Amino acid sequence: MYFWVILGMFACSCSQILLKNSANKKHRNFISSMLNWRVVLAYVIFFGSMLINITAMSHGLNLKELPILEASSYLFVPLLSYFFLRERIGLRELGAMFLIFWGILVFYM
Repeated sequence: MYFWVILGMFACSCSQILLKNSANKKHRNFISSMLNWRVVLAYVIFFGSMLINITAMSHGLNLKELPILEASSYLFVPLLSYFFLRERIGLRELGAMFLIFWGILVFYM
């Protein structure tokens, strides 16, 4: 179950990158900015991630563990932004990612 939740968080992070990519594009009008394929796909992925979380909780994942696993998205988003959007990761972000990673590890020790 843990694998699926982490995979869902990775997918959720990918959808955030899709939304950011869509926001950076020039659109003809407001409707086309909200109803293009990137936005629609991102929200479908968000919905799928929610279903994964609900399924994981119904199959025995403790409620206190889910937020800890969801913190992994704070690790995925900056990395995906770096590779796909060419955004810079500063020292402050690296420090925060390090603390989040160690927080997840300490929780599961």
